[in-house]
Formats: sequence, structure tokens, C-alpha cells
Amino acid sequence: MKEEFYIVDELTGYARAIGDERQIIVEECPVCGSAIRKRKNEKLKLHFEGKRMGDYYYTHTCNLISKRMLQLLKDNGITGFVEKEIECTGWYDRHGNKLDMDFEYVELEVTGRGGDLLDIDGEKVKKCPECNNLDWDSLEEVEGLSIGEEWDGSDIFYFDDWKGAVIVTQRVKELLESEGMKNIDFTKLSEYEPECFNLLPQ
Repeated sequence: MKEEFYIVDELTGYARAIGDERQIIVEECPVCGSAIRKRKNEKLKLHFEGKRMGDYYYTHTCNLISKRMLQLLKDNGITGFVEKEIECTGWYDRHGNKLDMDFEYVELEVTGRGGDLLDIDGEKVKKCPECNNLDWDSLEEVEGLSIGEEWDGSDIFYFDDWKGAVIVTQRVKELLESEGMKNIDFTKLSEYEPECFNLLPQ
């Protein structure tokens, strides 16, 4: 049976994780004009808004996972990531009132790599020769994506030219679903539709 891969996304209705944009330096590619985001420091500062806690969060500065999700990944030998500490600067409700919430999250730094992004027919999606970022106009024309021989075999990985989208194997998807991880959604890579996502490079 052919192995399926999945794009990870977060759901609505949960508390939001918000990174401090001052920790990010944004440069413009001189060739394609796309934004190149670089981190100023390793330990990121974030705050949360809302009362409903999830196990996964995507922000424009990093991906976050709960300590229980981290332990689940470790206990099952999931590959393609390292954990990093973050600094929580506060947890608030929707009106800005401070909440007394237990904070148990870490940054999920994706180390696995899937090579260049391919369309469903195995052809490379166009990218900038200077900054290696995807040609977003070309990606909007694509329906369905695939994995090539450059994939390093990791359970969790980024494409070399699309580092805003976390990709996981079917094993990871089924593991997280079986344990009831919250605020995490999966879309088959082969069924990708551009209007479903707003995942920017990190």
C-alpha cells in the first residue's frame, strides 16, 4: 500500500499562541521580492490568548507542542525533530485579563527534510533560484503534492523550499489521533488545495 503523507494545520476555537514579531528579522529577496524571515534569537517569547488549550500551535515564529504530545512522540521513536525551550510572557483571556494557566509547551523544531516540493505528477514546483522560496503564484495553480526520492525518511519534516508547512507520515497522524491530541488537523498531501492553507515560511 502506498504511504500517505499529511500537512499539519491547527483548528479554530482554541487559545491562540502569539509570537513576538520583534524577534524576527524580515528581509526581501532581491530576485523574487518574497519575505525571508530570520530569527534573532534561539529562545522565543510567546503569549497566549484564550482559555481552551490545545496540543499543537503554529505561529509565524515557530511551531509549539504540549509536553504530553512531546512525550508521545518520544515514547514512539518519532524522528525528524528536536525540542527547544520557549518563554511564555503571559496567558490572557479574549479581553486581556491575565489567566492562571499551567504552561507546558516547547518549540517543535523540524529537522527532517523532504527535498524539493513536487506536484502530484512528481514535477518540481517552481521556486526562486536566489532564496529557494516557492513561487507562490505557481503553487496556487497546483492541486495535489507528492514526495520524491530526496525525502530523508523522517517521520516529521519540511520540504527544502516550503519550511512553513510541517509534513508528517501516516504513522504520526494515526498516533496523534489515537491519543486525542487537540488543535491539530491533517490534510493528505496528495489532496492539497492552496486555498486551504496560509502557511508562511519560517
